[in-house]
Amino acid sequence: MSQPGTRRTTGLTLVEMLVVIVLTALTATLVMQGIGQGLGLFQRVSADQGEIYRELVSRLWIQQTLSTAVANAGEHDEFIGEASTLQLKTFRPLLGSEGITTAILWSMRPDRGLDYQEGEQRVVVAALPGLLRFEYQDVETKWHPRWPADDSHALPERVRLVFDDGEELEIGLLTVRMALASSDDETSEDD
Repeated sequence: MSQPGTRRTTGLTLVEMLVVIVLTALTATLVMQGIGQGLGLFQRVSADQGEIYRELVSRLWIQQTLSTAVANAGEHDEFIGEASTLQLKTFRPLLGSEGITTAILWSMRPDRGLDYQEGEQRVVVAALPGLLRFEYQDVETKWHPRWPADDSHALPERVRLVFDDGEELEIGLLTVRMALASSDDETSEDD
């Protein structure tokens, strides 16, 4: 029981209020730092994802155009490869109609990016970090800096992009030609 003349107060004292304010401020600071770190990580991942996507698309474009390269006919070479350029005719151009033989040119820029040219139209492909050169593989599995490597007018077995970190992206032509040949055989049997 309380004595007469003493008041009982309910509520927080000044010290208790200061403790609550300090704890709330610390909690808010930690939450804001976590959100800031999360946003920073999201931005880095988004930037890397965009770069990876552009690199993947450019590699798929190269594979698409090379997968249906037209074989060299007679004395005239349709497929001419150098370390920094690759000129060929393909049935799957990026800009023109599929199924029509189209002359294209892949060329490296000084910033190690790739340009794609089809007739008068030119597409600037995103830079591939560390891209150095094209190389071409013959039937005997030897790699050459240019194609045709000898007097033969055959297509190379493979084409690869070489990067300065030692990575190599090989693009197989032989498997695609074999698949095309087998589908041609099936159609000739139906006739």
